Amino acid sequence: KDVAPTLTTLCATCHGGRNGRGGFSLATFESLLRGSDSGRVVLPGNLEGSIIWRRVAALDKDKQKMPPGNRRITREFYNSLRTWIQEGAKFDGESATVAMQSLVPTDEDMKAAMLAKLSPGEFNDFREKRIDELWERVSNDDRPRFVKTDEFFVYGDVPATRLQQVAEWADEHGRQLRTMFGEKSPQLFKGRLAVVVFKERFGYTEWNQVIHNRQTPRAMTGHSVVTQSFEDAYIVLQDVGDVVTPDSAGMKIQLIDHMTGAFLKRSGSRLPQWLVRGVGLTLAAKADAKNEHIAGLKSGAVEALQGITKPEDLFADGTFSPQQVGAVGYTLVTFMIKAGGGTRFVLFVRNLQKGTGVAASVKAIYAPTDLKRLAAAYVQSLSGKKR
Repeated sequence: KDVAPTLTTLCATCHGGRNGRGGFSLATFESLLRGSDSGRVVLPGNLEGSIIWRRVAALDKDKQKMPPGNRRITREFYNSLRTWIQEGAKFDGESATVAMQSLVPTDEDMKAAMLAKLSPGEFNDFREKRIDELWERVSNDDRPRFVKTDEFFVYGDVPATRLQQVAEWADEHGRQLRTMFGEKSPQLFKGRLAVVVFKERFGYTEWNQVIHNRQTPRAMTGHSVVTQSFEDAYIVLQDVGDVVTPDSAGMKIQLIDHMTGAFLKRSGSRLPQWLVRGVGLTLAAKADAKNEHIAGLKSGAVEALQGITKPEDLFADGTFSPQQVGAVGYTLVTFMIKAGGGTRFVLFVRNLQKGTGVAASVKAIYAPTDLKRLAAAYVQSLSGKKR
């Protein structure tokens, strides 16, 4: 893996295909060792006898140096190639028949490798700089304020007292997440989780338009973004205030909802939206059991299910609108925890985070129940009668 990226990048023009020039192909590691029309190009352990080394090191004055033209190799590659051949030209990938191109790190791979080397303090600095850059793209006229805790970087154009209140709520919920999921890591998120708060609707919709290139549905007032490398780990919220109505759960509940969603996304696996929103709202309900908005989610779920002909379809992303998925997710997660217990539900979530599908995870954790039976039981719990 130390030499393949450079070989592929510099030599692919002439030797990248299956029928490379001179019969030498760099399509796979297997074809590399097979050699060319002139014989084997790499002789494991025999540096002087390896044609590729003799060409790269320009040992034969009557032969063309590689790579040709003005393209140059780095000293690092020169040394790596020499060491690799001397140590037996071993393959350290999964299969010698996979495309050599697949061993070339992408920009995302290189960025992830860079981030992985950062110390906790450096990652915290990186997060702050990253959020500053995103904010300037959206709202460079407004100077933001911020509050830091050990776990969170709370940032926005609301008053400092409001940021402090949000930070305290975040710390409180962070402890709840640690307890529920048995989380032991020093930080819940590498570089802290950023919580971006806009005082006006316009700021929130601008973030969606500029950063995510999307329109903002009327009912949408917050979202979370967490990438696998933790280049991004943030939630963005419109400050909806603290007055609870049937249409608004209030700022604290909104924070808990989307902070939980961010926590679940840390694995990098794509999780269904009903789960992400459902777990967040279920934990939010524990923080405010009498919340008027949450109390109305059951009727919202019943209404959303009216057009469903096959109950198991409710587990699929895209079945419900953004306005409906929270209600369905909340009632479904609540049902699963009540029916099978919190410990089993956490195991179900971890299975999904490992990349296992919903149907297979239900079968593994809730056997003998399968997806269809679970869906039917959930629907029945809402309606009080069989469908």
